[in-house]
Amino acid sequence: MPTALIGTVILTLRGRGVGRNEVIRRVDWLRHQIILKGGQVAEFYGMTTGEIVDRSIVILKDVVGERKEKEVIEPTFYGVKRFELSFYRNQVIHLFIEEAIVSAALYTVVKRGGAKSTQRMRFDDLLEQVAFLSSLLKVDFIYKPGGVEANTERTVLWLEQNQVLVRDAEGYIGLSDLERACGRENYAVSLYSMNPQPVQHVNYPSTEPEFDPSTANWIDEGTFTRRAQALGKTLYFQGDLSYLEAVNKETLKNAFIRLEEQRIIMVRRAGLNRESHQWALHPAWAPERRNEQVVPAGKLWDMVERIGGFRREGKNRRDNATVSTRVLRLAELASHPDAYARSQTYPSQAARDPRASGAPKL
Repeated sequence: MPTALIGTVILTLRGRGVGRNEVIRRVDWLRHQIILKGGQVAEFYGMTTGEIVDRSIVILKDVVGERKEKEVIEPTFYGVKRFELSFYRNQVIHLFIEEAIVSAALYTVVKRGGAKSTQRMRFDDLLEQVAFLSSLLKVDFIYKPGGVEANTERTVLWLEQNQVLVRDAEGYIGLSDLERACGRENYAVSLYSMNPQPVQHVNYPSTEPEFDPSTANWIDEGTFTRRAQALGKTLYFQGDLSYLEAVNKETLKNAFIRLEEQRIIMVRRAGLNRESHQWALHPAWAPERRNEQVVPAGKLWDMVERIGGFRREGKNRRDNATVSTRVLRLAELASHPDAYARSQTYPSQAARDPRASGAPKL
């Protein structure tokens, strides 16, 4: 349906907003790509794309805002309620999930910047990243049959045929010159089409040793969820988390269930009332501490850091050491019921010199 096209375009373009002419151009492009992928698109019945866009914006008035004549020289649209708008995008995403995963895997080197030679990967390295990311998202999406290697090879070939990626004589895969020249706009649609989620689907073996429950720090589920949301919202409003929908209550609940399956989080149930359930971090995953402060090291941090490699670059992409210490400070604060009051006096950790050996990364 046309509203799905509009929602996808608005959510997958960078910037605060997008002009009407650009929306029309990208809707035409996306419609063509969906047809090429074997998907179905609503018939326009002789109406121009501009007319379809104008009608769809009226339907989406509660989730899409518009800057009009008195403010700008061209109608400009922007997402007002991005979480609600994502429901429209999700009607399209399943057609491009393989391209999105390959793009995200390649993004781990593209976002570093620099020369083209540093923004490419061998197929085997790309396949390793794709396999890891696919395992994280296996509950959210249904993949085509054939296995991860065959699907990745087919997806890379499709992106090559569409001049988004190129494979050189040495076997390295990277962005094509044509894609770089157009500002990576087609690559970005694939990259940002995936619904952002917190860390939730991790395929670590469920072989953690048993432990004495009396030694764990238990917390009731309701308090745990509220504090997790407060931490996520703080990171979002401070610019370190890109999407507020990542801390949606339902999304967090699914994450907790998956982490329990992997024995990263332990649950103690008491009846049918979920609020009476208690949660604790398995001791094997407990973060390391030095001088009574959490440090970016250990099994849990390594897992989070690897997943963080796929994240969209934010305001602090060149300030990793500072981000690490600030996020850990906020995580420590979130464990206290009086976090807001405590933040006024809680000491900040000094950021380590990122040039020093062993400097933390995020």
